[in-house]
Amino acid sequence: MEVRLLVTEQHASSSSSTAVIPHTAPVPVPKDKDKPNKRLASCCLRGEPQQCRFPGAESTDFQAVNQAYEIRRLRKEVDNWKEKYEKLQSQLGRSGNASDAFQVLESSKNSLPSPLPSRTMSVASGSDTGRRGSELMAIDEKSHLHFGAPGLTTVINEFTNMHVKGSAANLHQMPEALDILSARNPRGFPFPTLWKATDGLGAIWNCLPPVDEVLLYIEAYRQRAQCAYPYIYAELQDDEVLRRFLEGGVQNAEKQPSLLALVLISIALGIQCSVYHRRGFKWVTGAMEEDRRFSEVYFAAAFQTLRIMGFSARPDALTLQTLLMMLPYLTNSGRCCDAWVVHGMAIRVAQSMGYHRDPTLLRPSPPPDDAHVRRILWWWVLYQDVHLSMIFGRPLGVSGIGDVLPPELVTPMPATFREFVMPYTVLMRQMLSTDELSEVAIDQLTEDAQGLLKGLPPILQFDPETWTRDDFSGPPWPRNMLAVLHASKVHNMVILLNKRRKDLEHKNQRHGSQGIGLQRILTSCRTILKCQEFMHKHARQGLLCWFSNQCWFNASMILGLNILDHNDYPELESDKQELRKSYVRFQDEAHLGIHDLAAIAVDHLGRMFQQVGIPMEGIEYTDTTSDMVEMAVNSSPESDHKGIPQSNGYGLRIPDTLFRNGDICNNSWHRV
Repeated sequence: MEVRLLVTEQHASSSSSTAVIPHTAPVPVPKDKDKPNKRLASCCLRGEPQQCRFPGAESTDFQAVNQAYEIRRLRKEVDNWKEKYEKLQSQLGRSGNASDAFQVLESSKNSLPSPLPSRTMSVASGSDTGRRGSELMAIDEKSHLHFGAPGLTTVINEFTNMHVKGSAANLHQMPEALDILSARNPRGFPFPTLWKATDGLGAIWNCLPPVDEVLLYIEAYRQRAQCAYPYIYAELQDDEVLRRFLEGGVQNAEKQPSLLALVLISIALGIQCSVYHRRGFKWVTGAMEEDRRFSEVYFAAAFQTLRIMGFSARPDALTLQTLLMMLPYLTNSGRCCDAWVVHGMAIRVAQSMGYHRDPTLLRPSPPPDDAHVRRILWWWVLYQDVHLSMIFGRPLGVSGIGDVLPPELVTPMPATFREFVMPYTVLMRQMLSTDELSEVAIDQLTEDAQGLLKGLPPILQFDPETWTRDDFSGPPWPRNMLAVLHASKVHNMVILLNKRRKDLEHKNQRHGSQGIGLQRILTSCRTILKCQEFMHKHARQGLLCWFSNQCWFNASMILGLNILDHNDYPELESDKQELRKSYVRFQDEAHLGIHDLAAIAVDHLGRMFQQVGIPMEGIEYTDTTSDMVEMAVNSSPESDHKGIPQSNGYGLRIPDTLFRNGDICNNSWHRV
């Protein structure tokens, strides 16, 4: 006789919701039916219903699992391993030798537990009867920011750990990636809401300057910043179209809110990129910070317009263009982390509109002009994705490039898009998507990257010896800026690639001799410093570019660290001279207040020169930290604005409370 028990479990899958358990003899059904059902449900969830047996009267040692106890035990084990990991990290930081630090786990290496999911917050074990709320500990401010490898802002520390030997690496405190990627005086409101949401677009419209002034700012954007974007936006090219839109009143904004957002962000960019020109073609101390208070109003207005129109649910091409235009504005303002988040939204907006699909596969297919714009914008999304991922050392935001073919060579086509942007994007995706690269793969990618510069038009090929002469008259803006940016990106890629080689030092020769990887790194660093020299001599309006400054800072630090480790090599004196020149240039930028990163570079390079004895004849080291803070606070008169006045935009400034460190701006709410 066979007894069949049918048990249905609500949480089990359909394939395991019913189980048939054969028995050779009748089994009496227990009075407590909950225990058999729970026991059978557990077996079903494990996929072994046939192995389930009800406990009989003779076996009474079965007890329910105490889940609360098990969770507390596992938390305690996790905290134990976390303490060992932190101890290991501290030893790595002090000694710089991994073999010494790994002795911490030597005694327990045979009892390693299975991998557990990582926890965002640290949880103390506490007593078994303690509440879970009392077990929560403080959140580390930097623990949730991932800076991996290869990354532009972490290459200095990685080069030090992998290459610099002995006590030289401990003589200088390495810069933190978080400090480099955010402004020295962080803003409490990265995307401030300066208007009431209930006021709608009318309040934002009233902050616009007069029409003629708007057209002047948009013209400044076209002449000085449009080279940084993939597509010559048709909506911003015709002044008559813009004039009709602006003179039509707020009704036009309500009909085309995304066009209003595009106009506002172009105004912000026009103000940012014309600071040098509006001061008589020279940099004036404090002018950058003063005008940033002005441009931030229109950046905030552009973001508020996107909020009101519900861009996440009803996006269009102008919405995507607005988000992409925000990226260089944010990075040049020292707000790279904000740019990372905004680009994530741009990726989702592009995918929601199907920009990752080839236009010919869509039904109905868009017109040829629209299809061309879709291709260019999607490839620019991919380009910005690899660019920001390379800066942070974070995973790519787009897992695949989609099935979008490269845009055809038709007008309008941005300069060097096919020659540089698209092949550079493919190479960077190959580098960033691979955890480990063999030396053969590194050599191949290095050769392909250097080939990108050779494939550029001759007028855009940066020649360090020729372009840095005082009497050089090269291509006009923006071609000279494009040439320098392309050279900086390629040589930065060479540095990130070759620091992963295993032969930075020749093992068969005397200690400290340079290997192939190190030679490539140092050569690229010297070329990048030549780019800095050219910019300071012939293209000073481009000094606000954050990416260029970061490349110059990395090159200077790597050359300095190499001098620490190699006391004698043929290029020693020339490298010291280049470092002195770089330090003077960063001092100039920091004094003028062009960039927060310049002040960070002055601090680190100056301390390095002092600590390791690099001669600084004729150079005075000054700590610019306090000067930059004072300049940021006092660059404009005290403002009593409690909001943004609705007065045609003249004299608009962000309130001072948004630009100061204090209780209102220190982001203290996230520590609660």
